[in-house]
Amino acid sequence: MKISYKIISVFFIFSCVFCYAQTVNINQFSTLIKSNHNISLINPVWNEGCLMTYDAGQVNANGGAFSLNFINQSGAPGYKGYPNGSIGAFKGGGNYSQGIKAACGLPIQIKDLNYDLRMKWKVSQLNATDPDDKWWASINVIFDSTAPNLEPIGDDRDYDLVIELNRYEQEDFVDVPSATNQVYWYYARNTDKTLKTLDFNYNGIIYSWVVRYKFVNYPVGHSNYADNNKVHVKFTPLFNSNVAPFLDHSLKKFIDTSVDYLQNVNLTNSERALAQEKVGNSNLYIKNINAGYEVYTGTFTIANDYFYTVLDSNPPASPANLVVTTLSNQVSLDWNDNLDSDFNSYKIFRATNGGAYSVIATNVNVSNYLDATTTTGNNYSYYVVADDRSYNVSNPSNSQNITLNTKKFEKEVNLVVYPNPTENTFTIETNFEIKKVELFSTDGKLVSFSIKDNTYDVSKINKGIYFLKIQLKDTEIVKKLIVK
Repeated sequence: MKISYKIISVFFIFSCVFCYAQTVNINQFSTLIKSNHNISLINPVWNEGCLMTYDAGQVNANGGAFSLNFINQSGAPGYKGYPNGSIGAFKGGGNYSQGIKAACGLPIQIKDLNYDLRMKWKVSQLNATDPDDKWWASINVIFDSTAPNLEPIGDDRDYDLVIELNRYEQEDFVDVPSATNQVYWYYARNTDKTLKTLDFNYNGIIYSWVVRYKFVNYPVGHSNYADNNKVHVKFTPLFNSNVAPFLDHSLKKFIDTSVDYLQNVNLTNSERALAQEKVGNSNLYIKNINAGYEVYTGTFTIANDYFYTVLDSNPPASPANLVVTTLSNQVSLDWNDNLDSDFNSYKIFRATNGGAYSVIATNVNVSNYLDATTTTGNNYSYYVVADDRSYNVSNPSNSQNITLNTKKFEKEVNLVVYPNPTENTFTIETNFEIKKVELFSTDGKLVSFSIKDNTYDVSKINKGIYFLKIQLKDTEIVKKLIVK
């Protein structure tokens, strides 16, 4: 089991900025920080009854997390608010303070950023799906070229990165061209014009983000003319019905993707030159990371359940108890599940006839794999590694080798073990004659059980994960059995 990662101390700014007078209540606002860190609470609508506090007694249990409940009760048209928290630099009492790098990883130049800096964020909403409820939850990372102790100002904000976690409606992902628009954008696309996505696996489910590049072309004298020299990159969930339950991934992965996907965007020469200059500038500083909501209209409750960063350089546990068996002219691999909370995926390595190992599969999300690229008569060796969401790689599993019998199988093996999981007994059904059945614990020890009329009784053994070694005519199959 992997040792828990270090929770990084964080600094927070909380703000609610409103364009119109509203009846607004924040019914819960707690900030959990470590006792030796500063905090700044900013609330422009304090006189309207907003209450902001933090509970230092929760620090040890919760590290740098914060939670925020925000209720917009009026839903007047034109309303706009941004309740948010910030990791890294903050401003309070008119003074700007940079983050402490040893505590939260910021400030840092892009060229020095590693995959170990991971953002952890979870949001929730209540009664936020009515037609007039308009909001989205997003992280905003600001990059600029000034010294790390200086506050970013408009002219210095070269590149903004926004990561949406949830939104009130499905995005249509239509390009807005520059010909007739002062604000315009393009999406990264594959050669067949389909959207090119960034995909993450959380607990075996794939969640996808679409990447948008936004530019502006304001005339001289416009109040936002300086933004003409900036690129705005936004990651939006591909399907509003399949948003990730939380964010727990490396900031560097999003930044790298912003650079890599530029080649998949249909830009003019001047737009591409600006994007490459800004997005590809590894000398830019990251000074703080904001997470919160943009709220426009509606009556609902929104919450940041937690938001903090971790620096995780600890590799995950090595895959254990790798077993390989033949299945017709293919090889079946099985190993123990990785139980680390930040597990990402497995990678499979294979060597043929004593040669060098090479990767045959990546982004494997389950603890088994069928190698269908084998040839009878060859000897194959395998091992498996795991990685986590900071892309730390485990030590290799045990290696296993197997030689495929040159004898041709007259028909495919069909074999089912049921019920699995089981509490008392299980049955094996197959179209081949069963020669022998053995049961092994995960540490390789032979376990005794009883059998009667093809019913296998495991009611007297301990609960847990076991491996069934089933000997058939001309082949051997291993199945995982769970006794509960």
